[in-house]
Amino acid sequence: MGTAVSLYGPARSCPLRDGRGACVGLIIGTAIDLAAGEIAKAIDTRAVGADAVLQDLYDRLAGSWLCVFDDGDVRRVYLDANGTKSLVFDPHRKLIGATAQILFPDTDAYDRRLDHELLRAMNVDADGWLPGGLTAHSGIERLMPNHYLDLESFTVVRHWPVAPVPVAPVPDDALRGMCDRIARAIGILAADRPTHVALTAGNETRLLLACCRDLREEVDFFTAATVGAELDVHRARDLALRFGLRHCVRHVVRASVQQADAWLRRVGHSLTGANHYNHPTVWPMRGYMIGGSSGEVARGFLWLNATPETKLSAAALADRLKLPRLPRLLARLDAWLTGLPPIDTLLALDLAYIELRMGSWGYAQAYANPTLEAQHVLVSRAIFEAMLSLPVAMRRDDTAIRRAVELTWPELLTRPINRYGDWRDVQKQITRVFRRPARVMAKMRQYRPAMARVS
Repeated sequence: MGTAVSLYGPARSCPLRDGRGACVGLIIGTAIDLAAGEIAKAIDTRAVGADAVLQDLYDRLAGSWLCVFDDGDVRRVYLDANGTKSLVFDPHRKLIGATAQILFPDTDAYDRRLDHELLRAMNVDADGWLPGGLTAHSGIERLMPNHYLDLESFTVVRHWPVAPVPVAPVPDDALRGMCDRIARAIGILAADRPTHVALTAGNETRLLLACCRDLREEVDFFTAATVGAELDVHRARDLALRFGLRHCVRHVVRASVQQADAWLRRVGHSLTGANHYNHPTVWPMRGYMIGGSSGEVARGFLWLNATPETKLSAAALADRLKLPRLPRLLARLDAWLTGLPPIDTLLALDLAYIELRMGSWGYAQAYANPTLEAQHVLVSRAIFEAMLSLPVAMRRDDTAIRRAVELTWPELLTRPINRYGDWRDVQKQITRVFRRPARVMAKMRQYRPAMARVS
């Protein structure tokens, strides 16, 4: 078996010991130990056995990490709560690695295994990506979040959730706990290396800013001035001026042909998108880059027109993900649906967002940037459980993040979220339609009767 987790020098790692003091694994990546208040150098748990030890890890860790567990009886690989250190594997050769480029260091072999037919069918050169364990290379699989890889049989097993997430008896307490964990994680990162926090006009970065209320002297804020980001730049500058933030606007630096090709290989040709061409924009920064990825879990991102009793089909799920109804994809989605525990449809759609979208698209880019380490402080099991425990009404009407900001730094809400607050908001909507008509059509497909009853 071969294991590789980074394309750029040695990755951080720390030993994992169980309640008997035995070394039972290795944590690879930047694991933020909230219990110890530091970047983990070694983790000692009181638990014994894979399930108990991993539960302890998910309870105490934030950051971006994966765990190779081996206690002599059980050999497995686990991802963090959203797979932000992505992992691919070859079940036939029994190899695992960060990317396909690790599994195929020979360029000719890498190119020969590219599945061009799948890439075309899934529109990967536009807005598409490869969920459900699919990758751009035939015979190579991606490990999905909330699943572990058994290193003996090379089978994938779901380990979370095993039951519905209980509703929070006091939603404000859940939100306060979530914000406290985010603030502590940012503080630990900022004490370790220079830390850059994204600032836009959106919900999630407003939440990040709220959690930085007491850290304004310790972090820097940045906004990428990409095409269509005029509102983000306007609002970020306004917030920085009003609240005394150290802020800079990063003007777009386009990748050269060679840089764009290298980026594609670092993501295993599994997606493209704006970062494919704009990634050098953030290269001048060093240290950690913090964004708001996965915060959409708090607002039922895929819930449109769904109820807890709605019956999901593979085709309906493809529509919600704005992906084509390709038979090969539908088979994967059907298998994913079959493997769900007994939960309602809203939680199933939340898991689809975590596993099939963010785990397969957002964090397939985990190794794409050679100069800056991305950290996703809205990702942890405890934070996801807090978000998922919120009342349905709060998540459906998109008030959860605003309420969290109100509880943490209410003055931030004197500035609109995702709006200018004047005539430019109407102009922005009109411009969006003309810029991306295909995206608008894909959005409209979500409104058609896509939910079919499973026979």
